[in-house]
Amino acid sequence: MSYLFLKICALILATSFLNIAFAGGAQNWSNASDVLAIGLPLIATGKALNSGDTNDIKDLAFSLGTSIVVTQGLKSSIHENRPNGEGNDSFPSGHSAIAFTAARFYEKRYASEESPYLYAAAGLTALARVKADKHYNKDVLAG
Repeated sequence: MSYLFLKICALILATSFLNIAFAGGAQNWSNASDVLAIGLPLIATGKALNSGDTNDIKDLAFSLGTSIVVTQGLKSSIHENRPNGEGNDSFPSGHSAIAFTAARFYEKRYASEESPYLYAAAGLTALARVKADKHYNKDVLAG
């Protein structure tokens, strides 16, 4: 996968995020966090598939799977109420966990100049979860 392709993906994600989030309201922040939490693993998956190394794909699947299992296990054990009152599965943030897992995988595996942008997008995912009133700061930090 070329550096140009990744820049285009990052630009699309950033533009989508900004358009959704700054239109206002918690639902828009929630939508932005969904876009980012799906987009970052897709970028990592594209890079892993493009590498041609099946170990990359296996390692990414293992990393994301582990992140999901641990996050869901903690959510079902801790029962932290969400700030908006929509449930008791606030801690930790699954969106943040997935976003940072994808960014970390990409950086560790490919150590490229795109990594800071992916971490920035993961950070925006965490910020969006708080702005959407879905999580507290501690939830996204744990994620």
